[in-house]
Amino acid sequence: MRWSPYIRWTFPLVACVGLALWAPLGVSAEPVHGATAAAAFKVTHALAEADGSSVDAALTVGADGRLYGTARHAGAHGGGTAFRLTPGGQLTVLHDFGDVGDGSQPNGLIRGADGDFYGTTAAGGLHGLGTVFRMRPDGEVTLLHSFQADGSDGWTPMAGLLQANDGHLYGTTRQGGTFGFGSVFRITLGGAHGIVHSFDNADGAYPATALIQASDGRLYGTTYAGGRNRLGTAFAMHTGGYVKVLHAFGWRRPKGGHYPSALVEGPDGMLYGSTTTGGDATQHGMLFRLSRDGEFSVFHDFNPRHGGHRPVGVLHLGRDGQFYGVTAGGGIHDGGVVYRISLGGTYTLMHKFNPDGLDGRHPLAGLVELADGEFYGGTGANGAGGLGTLYRIRPK
Repeated sequence: MRWSPYIRWTFPLVACVGLALWAPLGVSAEPVHGATAAAAFKVTHALAEADGSSVDAALTVGADGRLYGTARHAGAHGGGTAFRLTPGGQLTVLHDFGDVGDGSQPNGLIRGADGDFYGTTAAGGLHGLGTVFRMRPDGEVTLLHSFQADGSDGWTPMAGLLQANDGHLYGTTRQGGTFGFGSVFRITLGGAHGIVHSFDNADGAYPATALIQASDGRLYGTTYAGGRNRLGTAFAMHTGGYVKVLHAFGWRRPKGGHYPSALVEGPDGMLYGSTTTGGDATQHGMLFRLSRDGEFSVFHDFNPRHGGHRPVGVLHLGRDGQFYGVTAGGGIHDGGVVYRISLGGTYTLMHKFNPDGLDGRHPLAGLVELADGEFYGGTGANGAGGLGTLYRIRPK
């Protein structure tokens, strides 16, 4: 299966270290769907090859208040890195991926209840089909699972993990499993691995986003393909494995779009997400709302004229009860934007990545918010060296 270039942007990132530029917010000429808000934007770090490249998963806040994340490529062994970032922008590489013993192309980190970090890699390991690993805060990595050569336990995980309320880790593989269409797996912190569900195409195919556990205790996720319209599904499941399809995506309203993101639960108990394509007639992506019973509605259509299109990453629910996200395109010369949207659908453009590229272009990962109200994210290209940045933005 061919993957949309908007889903997994992979850019080699080679940049200078320690860039700290304050950039003013660009103002949209046609803020049709909402306002343009003043926001303080700052590049905190420009990635060098040794730091790793293509930060395409949201950063994670550690117990020490610092940010932890992964870069998919480059680093000392060419297989990506895990790093720590201070709010002031000091980046420390904690681990270089690329060996059989740890995997390559990491998909981000989560912080476990034990204070360690857990993640997956899309490649590498004993059979070259990906791994699950644990990383201590000092960067020591332990391989928990290497996906098998026959694909029976799934292969090529493309998203991070969830630690559910039973203490176990849950994740998805893009392919493999019983039918070859991908799987949901469970793994204990000690490394005992098992398949929870194998997708059969009718209930979805090729999951490539992380799961969430909602307040009702069920797990929710999405697939990129399969389902009634062959364009992906949103599903609910119990930790025991039963899957219920909540929605089958289609190209246009009322079914939504294609390439759905991971889901997030809103303060109203509804599930929210985005699709990179589809929506209204412009087909530039949309945001949707989904009840836990499967009632689906579109609450924002993206359009390049209105500041952004091709939403990527996971929506972040801010402390103010609004969602924050990024688009890979739109804005100035199609460099992407940072936006905010209320539950009522009021869309606010916060930042357009500038044509000179010093603040980066094409943000890939969702945002994370620190206690001081600042949001952090990454771009996949440009910056001082032309190949990507880590940034922070503070709404005003």
